[in-house]
Order: sequence, then C-alpha cells, then structure tokens
Amino acid sequence: EQKPHIGKGTMLHSSVLRSQRANQWTHYHALLLVAGTIVLLGTATGSMNTQNALSKSISRRNVMNGVPLAWATSSSALTLMKNNAVAADVPVTKYDTVSLFGRIATSSCYGKIANRASCQIDGENLMGRLLKGSSSISKEQFKENIRDLQFEWPLKPYGQEMENKVKTVILNKPAELSEWKEAARRKNLGDPFYLNASEREKLNKAISAEELTEAAVDALFKILSSDGNSIRADDISRLSGMDWYAFSDLLSSP
Repeated sequence: EQKPHIGKGTMLHSSVLRSQRANQWTHYHALLLVAGTIVLLGTATGSMNTQNALSKSISRRNVMNGVPLAWATSSSALTLMKNNAVAADVPVTKYDTVSLFGRIATSSCYGKIANRASCQIDGENLMGRLLKGSSSISKEQFKENIRDLQFEWPLKPYGQEMENKVKTVILNKPAELSEWKEAARRKNLGDPFYLNASEREKLNKAISAEELTEAAVDALFKILSSDGNSIRADDISRLSGMDWYAFSDLLSSP
C-alpha cells in the first residue's frame, strides 16, 4: 500500500494559507475593536454634549425649564399656577407678557439693582402695590391696580455666579429684543441699541401710559386667584422670586 506523497510545495502552500487566515482574523479583530471604540466614543461624546448643553442652559439662565433654581427647590407654586394657567386657556402675546412683567417685577436683580429695568418679582413689594392695605381685592380692583403700576422693560437673567449676575445689570440685556425694538420704533425712538438712558426712560414711560389688554389681565388673574373671585396675599406670594423666564413660561402655558 502506497502512502500519499506530501512534498515541500504542499507543506509550503498550507503554511501560507494558515498565515493568510491568521492575518485575516487579526484584520477583522482590529476592525471590530475600532468599531467598538467609535461606538463608545460616540456614546460618551453624546452624553458629554447633553451634559454640557444642560450645564450651559443652567449657567446662562440660572433656570431649569423656566424656573429659577432657588425658587424651584423651595416652592410648589409653579404646579398650582400652571394648572390654573391651563384652566384659564387665555392666549397672551409676548408683548402682553412683557407689559405685565414689566409692571409687577422690581429692579431687584439677584442682589443687585437694575437701572431703568425690571428683573425679579418681590412678593412683599407687589402685595403692597396691588392690595394697598386690603386683605383681598376683587377682579375689577385687581385690573385697576395693576394697570396703574409703572412699567420698566424686563431684563433676562444671565449667569449663576455673582460676576455674571452683575453683568445682567450692567449690560442691561432686554427680554424679547425684537419686541423691544418694535416698541421703540412705534414710539419714534429709533433703534434701541443706540438709545441713551433718558430715551430708555421715555420708552418705559410711553409703555406705562398704554392700556394693558383685557386678555393679559384676565389671564394673570385666573392664574393667581385661588378662589376664582379675588386676589389675596397668599396668591401674590406665589410669584415671589420669579424672573422673566419663569413668568414668561407660566404665561405661555397651553
């Protein structure tokens, strides 16, 4: 019986095949490692981008979903007022929202004082200006009293650190810039970017003299009133600490 002859050529060919297969496996393994690394990096980058975006949002506005962080953690007022806002279902324009907030907020701005602008709602201050010594006021009294309040264009808060809060006051960053420019044009005061202090004061006074719309006042009354018939001190206190973002989010409820 003859055994098959295995020559040197056959052995060399088998060795080459084994080497090729090993190289192919190394190549595939390397590709799998690279693909896995790309997926991990993409996931990590996406997570970092999300965190950075949230961080920037909080840092820039000092708010989350329109609520100042300090206010959100110490009050359940937003839930109640949001429910009232949904029930009210009264459309309020951006300009109406500006007109309301510019009357009920004060120049107090996270420990600083804004010049010719409003920044945050001071509950105690607003109670005095709206209630005028009464324990409660009717809807008609509320409308009359709120329309008598002086207007100053709102600032939009900027920053979480004190130095950035100072910038809010110094730079005078107006809320709803397009509405601000349009209001200045309507009053023949030119481009607001170039308005000096006295012209800004003229714009504030001109808007103060305007009538608030019925829709704007009705919406705020329905949001605030706990009994649907009157406004009391407790109703007003729920606004305390609100800045432009929190208030505008409240008025924009569906």
